[in-house]
Amino acid sequence: MDSSLPQADRALCEAARRLALEHFAKEDQPPSGFDHTGWRQLAEFGLFRVDLLDKSTGLPRAARLLEALGSGGADRGLLFAAGAHLLGCLWPLVQLGDRKSTRLNSSHTVISYAVFCLKKK
Repeated sequence: MDSSLPQADRALCEAARRLALEHFAKEDQPPSGFDHTGWRQLAEFGLFRVDLLDKSTGLPRAARLLEALGSGGADRGLLFAAGAHLLGCLWPLVQLGDRKSTRLNSSHTVISYAVFCLKKK
């Protein structure tokens, strides 16, 4: 863990690593298909509520959380999907929109968008 990180970020990364150790690293075999339960756990943990509108800390914080989840043993496919959602769906909205139009400061909007992405076929 990077000791130059603020204490709050270090604690958040440690919590992400523990989440992965407790909930994701127990798998004896890889999941067949998309891990909806794991996705829900990542959402409940707050991975998709990282404030990407804070351009100086948002994206680095999301990357550190993904790294911490990976170091805890989370499934790489699940992390790839979460990273794709953050960087491929939410980040462009942040870059192309503004706080009023995207409303990304509302966790409800972010969660709703994540659910939409899961249900889309």
